[in-house]
Amino acid sequence: MDPGTGALIARFWTHDWQAGRDLEIHIATGSPDGRSWREPAPTGIAGQICAPLALGGGRIFAAYLHRHPMPSLSAVLSDDYGQSWTAASELVFYEKRRGGQESGMGGDAADGEAQRRDFADYWADMSIWTFGHPAPALLPGGDVMVAFYAGDEPAMGIQWVRIALDTRGES
Repeated sequence: MDPGTGALIARFWTHDWQAGRDLEIHIATGSPDGRSWREPAPTGIAGQICAPLALGGGRIFAAYLHRHPMPSLSAVLSDDYGQSWTAASELVFYEKRRGGQESGMGGDAADGEAQRRDFADYWADMSIWTFGHPAPALLPGGDVMVAFYAGDEPAMGIQWVRIALDTRGES
């Protein structure tokens, strides 16, 4: 929810069932009472699970994950309430280095391949993924904390990162 206006925001992991591949993350905004929403629109950002955090003044922080090479968790800002995102300012705050692969990689909007995967494969993959579900929170002073799970097959845990935002709204 936007702290200044109360407007709601949602980001979506978008999957094309017919093509069997991931598309760009989508965004939708809604009225403060949740009764009216704009149709979800592509953001130009390749990824899956994404968590938005409205910062006020039209700024939105988004933490999301990539399951294509190199598997990672990233953050990006929008200064115009999600109408545009500056991919050049993307901040990678976690990379899966060991093994370098996650089951289900490939065939998404990031790599341009049209590899078809059945959605049931994604459900099976989810039980063995070793990082994900970023959850951002605004800290006193304006920094953002993002909590997420990460590790390897025998041991995973909750991790966090603190991201300082500069006065221009870039991470």
